[in-house]
Amino acid sequence: MTHALTRTSPFGEAFIGRCIKCGQDGFSTGGALVECPADDLVSDEQALLDSLEPGQARVWAQTGQDHK
Repeated sequence: MTHALTRTSPFGEAFIGRCIKCGQDGFSTGGALVECPADDLVSDEQALLDSLEPGQARVWAQTGQDHK
């Protein structure tokens, strides 16, 4: 599978992100198409849950959507 990116650059600027699975920095949006070396260690689902704010993970796991 591929890198699971989260934005590290400010909104309104070009996307620069970090892979939640392996921790590598400096990815553009195309980095989401590159194979991740940590893919066998962290699932896409776990990477998503790890990236959520505290409390959001429980809501997302129950409903599959963000809670505002």
